[in-house]
Amino acid sequence: MSAERKDEQRVVFIGPTYPFKGGIAQYCTLFFRHLRQRRNVEMHTFRKLYPAWLFPGNSTPDPSTQALREDGVVRSLAFLDPFTFFRLGTRLRRRGARCVIAAWWTFAWAPHLRLLLAGLRGAVPTVFWCHNVFDHGRSRLKRAAVRGLLRRVDRFVVHSQAECRHLAGVVQGADIRVGFLPLLRAFETPGAAAGPAAEEARATGGTGPKRVLFFGFVRPYKGLDDLLAAWPRVVAGERAQLHIAGEFWGRSKEATLARIRELGIESSVRIDDTYTPNEAIPALFRSADLVALPYREATGSGVANLAIEFERPLVVTDVGSLPETVVPGRTGWIARARDPEDLAACVLQALRAGPQRDALRALHRERAGSWETLLDLFDGVMDAWR
Repeated sequence: MSAERKDEQRVVFIGPTYPFKGGIAQYCTLFFRHLRQRRNVEMHTFRKLYPAWLFPGNSTPDPSTQALREDGVVRSLAFLDPFTFFRLGTRLRRRGARCVIAAWWTFAWAPHLRLLLAGLRGAVPTVFWCHNVFDHGRSRLKRAAVRGLLRRVDRFVVHSQAECRHLAGVVQGADIRVGFLPLLRAFETPGAAAGPAAEEARATGGTGPKRVLFFGFVRPYKGLDDLLAAWPRVVAGERAQLHIAGEFWGRSKEATLARIRELGIESSVRIDDTYTPNEAIPALFRSADLVALPYREATGSGVANLAIEFERPLVVTDVGSLPETVVPGRTGWIARARDPEDLAACVLQALRAGPQRDALRALHRERAGSWETLLDLFDGVMDAWR
């Protein structure tokens, strides 16, 4: 891709980046990295994210030795000083910014972004890059606040038809563009195997129990309880191990350990209650025979994208855009949400079928160029204002 910029009028992007953890911070970092090759762009991020009462997880910085980070990010915004958003909006309006793109994923930032829009006064076009339209476990009050904010935004980019329909029901007549969430493609090291088709990279070496991976922050909406309830049926039918890799939300680990003891599945469940650094992600996914997303509710999932990137089959539930991430019976299986019996049946079908290599590779190839596709989509959004 040529480094020549399409214009010199500055685009401003707002979102989290290193040292903040998680998929959204990683995606925002890579979006800035790719977009600055095409546009004159600056990124504004946060000095601190939200306080512990809003985020009951571990707030330590990303521990990765191969952290995703970009130079030139401006740390101008603070949760506890929401008027930093108003002041930024005022500066951008006076400076004549080309447009403002803001990552949107949680109600927590709704008051702050309302102040940003107040500072812009409608003089600078706005695009919300929506990872979630509404929070998981949302309340009626939160939904009302989010609706009030989103109705003031000019255009939107979402990553599934399900979210497009959801947003269209909130903002009548909204200009919404839909494009796949790109593969991160940021965790390989020189000399690493190109994909999990290289079976010598599997930690199990083809022996031992089949491995099912549950990955990422452990939160109630992700349905780990349902997977645990399904697990006795799974191990009754196949020799398998469940690997739970991710930080637990609040005090949920204690309840999870108690449930594992109650079900008598301690010997077939492994828990790594820690944030997985970037450099450990390829080996973790390649050691898995199957990736499970038993979500009770969902919009999309970066975990599904990691499974596609490392060519691992998926079991997902029929919520949000998760069914859009698989080719049923080929690259994944779709279970009914909140139904441990159906979930167990799908996991067993997937483990017995084994990986469909050609289908997994084809899906990987199809999605491999998705950063360029997403940038083309944003180009179309921004150029529509000319």
